[in-house]
Amino acid sequence: MPLTEPYDDHLPEEGSSDAAPEAGVDPGVGAPEPEPTLPEPVRQRIVALTAAVLPGLPAEEVPVPLRRVAKFAPNRRARLGAPAIAAQLTGDPLFRQRVTARVLADAGDLGAAVVEGTAPAAADPVEVAALAYLARPRGWRELVEASGAAVRAEADSAVVAELVREAEQRAARAEHDRAVARVEAEKLRDELARVREELGQLREENRQLNRTLRETQARERRAGELLATERGRAARAAADADAELRRARARLAEAEAAAGVARASAKEARSVDDARLWLLLETIGQAAVGLRRELALDPVDKLPADFVADAFADNPAAAPAAGPAARARDTDDPARLDQLLALPRAHLVVDGYNVTKRGFGE
Repeated sequence: MPLTEPYDDHLPEEGSSDAAPEAGVDPGVGAPEPEPTLPEPVRQRIVALTAAVLPGLPAEEVPVPLRRVAKFAPNRRARLGAPAIAAQLTGDPLFRQRVTARVLADAGDLGAAVVEGTAPAAADPVEVAALAYLARPRGWRELVEASGAAVRAEADSAVVAELVREAEQRAARAEHDRAVARVEAEKLRDELARVREELGQLREENRQLNRTLRETQARERRAGELLATERGRAARAAADADAELRRARARLAEAEAAAGVARASAKEARSVDDARLWLLLETIGQAAVGLRRELALDPVDKLPADFVADAFADNPAAAPAAGPAARARDTDDPARLDQLLALPRAHLVVDGYNVTKRGFGE
């Protein structure tokens, strides 16, 4: 795998002959060897090492395309500036040497061992390949190839282990599924026996329900017949009630008509009686006027009661005694006043408001 992204024009593909010459190699002596194809983990590690030391370089030593990348945050520098960093490492040997110096200083003993062309057995092959690519000691291509082979072997081992793990998991799931299937089969057999038993019970219940249904239908038919009979009776009763209601309404209309005639007759009779009474009173009034005119009586100044009052005013004991009923009544009894008022041409003297209020409170 090339150092930069797969479609970056700055990176040489495997077998390409236009790669940048190594440091210290005279371009005119012979054609430079192509850049090796790097595994993806090695490429990412080289970019990460370069991005880590990039802010520590003087500004004039940082290539122009990477000056903006150097200002990125550490977690964004390697991710967003990977294509530009890889292109500069491939095409600018001087920049790569400056980066290598700082990376080897930070690597310690592992960096010194890689510069000597050796790789410790316990070292991470990805780290060894990244340092070898940057430092490029004698035999660095073999170190890169060996580390790449180790990385690929680890990747293949991981893939194989993953496949084995998946196969074991599938086998375990299959065994578990078989056990579950056996348990489910046993459950299904038990369920089948139970369902068959329930089916027999349901068939018996179905027969009983059919008998009940037939009996219910027979009762329903009888009830329908009775209902039809009762409806006929109710219809006849309703017809009779309607006829009776019509007859009652007719009698009521006749009674109302008779009452109207009676009211008219009574009104007419009252009119005749009123006319007769008026005529009688008119006749009596005219006769009284004629007698008064014929007798030529003058108006009197005193009435007979006045003479009686004058005769008994000085001698009350000579007044005729009241009857037993009058003596039994109280002085404020209304019946006593009624008896006095019943006398002809009686004179009533009211002694002020309080007398009237006491005797006739209502």
